[in-house]
Amino acid sequence: MLTTGTGFNVIEQQTMAETPDWMNSINEMDDQEFQRWSRLLKQRTGMDVRYARKSFLTTGVRLRMRELGFTCYSDYYRHLLSGRSGKIEWATLVDRLTIHETRFFRHPSSIKLLIETFLPDYIKNHLDENHLQAWSVGCATGEESYTLAIALDDYLKRFYPNIYYGVVGSDISLPALAKARKGRYDALRVKELPPPLLGRYLRKREDGKYQVDEAVRKRVCFNMLNLLEMDQSTIHKMDMVFCQNVLIYFDKNLRHTILDKLVKHINPGGILVIGVGEALDWKNPQMQRLRGYDALAYTKETLHEK
Repeated sequence: MLTTGTGFNVIEQQTMAETPDWMNSINEMDDQEFQRWSRLLKQRTGMDVRYARKSFLTTGVRLRMRELGFTCYSDYYRHLLSGRSGKIEWATLVDRLTIHETRFFRHPSSIKLLIETFLPDYIKNHLDENHLQAWSVGCATGEESYTLAIALDDYLKRFYPNIYYGVVGSDISLPALAKARKGRYDALRVKELPPPLLGRYLRKREDGKYQVDEAVRKRVCFNMLNLLEMDQSTIHKMDMVFCQNVLIYFDKNLRHTILDKLVKHINPGGILVIGVGEALDWKNPQMQRLRGYDALAYTKETLHEK
């Protein structure tokens, strides 16, 4: 859905610097205008931008308006609603409002839980076919998706070489997905990868960036998905669903609704991993909390499946 991280701060930090001259040609967004834009974001993406985040929204919209030559919010708003060109521009604006920090192995405790606790039991007691499927929800530029692929590839080659795996990464941002498909990252994005895995699964390029190994890239596919339209998606049942640092953008009720819908896409015995603290009070009769790791994870009960 949305790119991962605490991305509101990315744009907000820009507002702390001196306002550039070109910004003065675009009026500050008044409260009525802010309500209109925040309402549009919530209707289309589910993002809940409260008044305390007004500077985030204002700066992001004004930056994009400047690039296109707009000086009036109403003109740009109408442009976003104008057929095909508006849909294309909306995808770009959403990308600008959801550019966030993410990196490989950002949540090592979640991967540790996956490898040490979940997979051994799941493969032994629940896996019906020699195929594992993982879903990275809100995959951004692909770091989490490739992290899952690397972790699965390393584990399966050591213990279950005959089991095939695949990873699906989904996000609302088309530009972010385009970057994910390239599988090319700077050193900061891969700095937390354990050296043995870095050397085995990524190749350092002449420009200093790192390229994900082609064999791993072939196991990962990316698609555009708005979580508000999950009922229309073609994503099937998964063994593992990771939805970390995504729910922070939604209000409590929508968080719970999204999680309940994700449960429908999980196989019996499968796992759901969400960001720590993102939905501590969420409960679903089909899901059992996994404890013992610094991660918020649930497994799907098998007794409730028909």
